[in-house]
Amino acid sequence: MESQDLAQMVLDSDGLMLNYEERRFWKGRIDPRYLQSIFSWHHLNQLLSTHRITNDRLRLSRVNDYLTPNKLAFRQARDQFGRSTDCLSINVLHRLMRLGVTGVLESTNELIPQIEALTTDIRARFDARSSANAYFSFGSTSGFGTHNDDHDVIVIQFQGRKYWHFFRTATSTEKATVQDLVAPTTHDRGHTILLEEGEVMFVPKGTWHDVVALDEPSLHVTVSIVYPTVTDFIDWLLKQHQFGLPFRDIKIGRDDLGAMAADCSDFIDKTTSREVLLEFLKAYYARYAASRISPAFPTLNRVTPADSYKRLPYAISILDKKEAGVINISALGRRHAISEAEYRILDELSHKYSCSLTDILASVRDCIPNLDTATSALERLLDIGLISKVRGEQLEDR
Repeated sequence: MESQDLAQMVLDSDGLMLNYEERRFWKGRIDPRYLQSIFSWHHLNQLLSTHRITNDRLRLSRVNDYLTPNKLAFRQARDQFGRSTDCLSINVLHRLMRLGVTGVLESTNELIPQIEALTTDIRARFDARSSANAYFSFGSTSGFGTHNDDHDVIVIQFQGRKYWHFFRTATSTEKATVQDLVAPTTHDRGHTILLEEGEVMFVPKGTWHDVVALDEPSLHVTVSIVYPTVTDFIDWLLKQHQFGLPFRDIKIGRDDLGAMAADCSDFIDKTTSREVLLEFLKAYYARYAASRISPAFPTLNRVTPADSYKRLPYAISILDKKEAGVINISALGRRHAISEAEYRILDELSHKYSCSLTDILASVRDCIPNLDTATSALERLLDIGLISKVRGEQLEDR
């Protein structure tokens, strides 16, 4: 199936994984005819024609000007039920594109199944969050100016061509990152790559670049690979101790700043350890879904022998255990009170691959002795959105 092939063709390309592990830039190639069978101008036209595209899905940009093109392309309107919304004016969009605006279709993976399969595979392989945006342009200008991304990026050029300008320091020909340059200028411009149809790049986090169109149609997709950062950890740590040291005022002219600095250093030393980092990672990954819920019409949330099941969150964070077999957990940004049977199944399931009903029953036989209890637990986990079905026909496709 194409959905599996795209993930394999991108992630198993010669050299990609080696360069990814070593944090090095990489460029490869996939048959453009294959790529265009998945996503092309035709597919983009279909999406714009058959979906209600609002400003949270499509954003427009010119270098140093984000607000104007979006205000022009989207007008306030009301739907058929009188609810306020925004409406995309296709004729204005066409005019803006001719003037050099770059369009970004956010979360394209939610609209194109084969791209969703690629981001799902990335989440499973790397334990990283991933989504995909489609960029389209027609002019000869830069859409966003010189910038860097705060996550790793895989770039796939589906149609047309585009210039990628990279930067360098005075002493190196390597592509400069935020560790090398604080604010690069045109004098720091280094290697320029003309990315053509079918070409794929891996651009490590923090690499300075400027993407410029060639006055011809260009359509590419960027796929993000996002990990938790030290900033995420520090924010979480401060919230865990919000009424301790972080709550203290710093009064200029009245406090001993040297003593305050020592207190802060001591706070970090005493509150940071391998165990605390593991606790943070579990809480972090419990907030996010590794995949989306698959619709299961017409059986809905009923358990059937043909179905398999996946856990949606990367991890589960236990908050506390109550009497009568109730466990409070945090998952996908919410608290849930679940039974011991439900927790055991949730803990046994993987976010990386699906598990059949037979395998689930075998793995929890010691605490869930009968099918009725397991079925009830699975259906409640489906009802509260912590697991998803993988239908029998989907398994065959894979």
